Amino acid sequence: MAYGLFYLQELQAADVAALEASGDTSSGPVVAAGRGGLRLRSAGNDHYPAIRLELWSGLPPRDAGTWDVTGNTGFTASETGTLVAMSPFGEESFASIALPALGTYRVRVHVRGQDQARDMGEATFSHGVERWLLQVWAQ
Repeated sequence: MAYGLFYLQELQAADVAALEASGDTSSGPVVAAGRGGLRLRSAGNDHYPAIRLELWSGLPPRDAGTWDVTGNTGFTASETGTLVAMSPFGEESFASIALPALGTYRVRVHVRGQDQARDMGEATFSHGVERWLLQVWAQ
C-alpha cells in the first residue's frame, strides 16, 4: 500500500485513469469501481493491510463482524477474469480471485482498523492494522 491506495484489478484490463477519476483520493469513497477492477482507499499510508477475498455464487450474507465502513459497488471483468490485489506501483500481492466468467460483478467492501491505520506515522510498514473483507459475486 502506498499513498493510501491499493487496487483489485485485472492486470491487462484495468482502466486506472478511470478509477482515479472516479473520486478524490483525499476525501473520496473507500471504493471506486471501473472497467477491470477497483480502487480501494485506506485510512493510512505505507502499511500492509490484511485482505480477505471471497467469491460467492450469489449475494453473500452480511458479515456479522464489526466494521468501520462497508460499501457496495459494481465492476466489469472484461479481459482475464483474474483479479489481483496490487499497489499503485504495480506490486502484486498474493491475494487474487479467478472469476468464473467475464462480465459484470458486484463487490461488498468491509473495512476495520481505520482509526489505528490513520494514527500510524509515515513509512511504518505495519502488517494487518487495517483489515479488509471483499465479497465478490456475479451480477
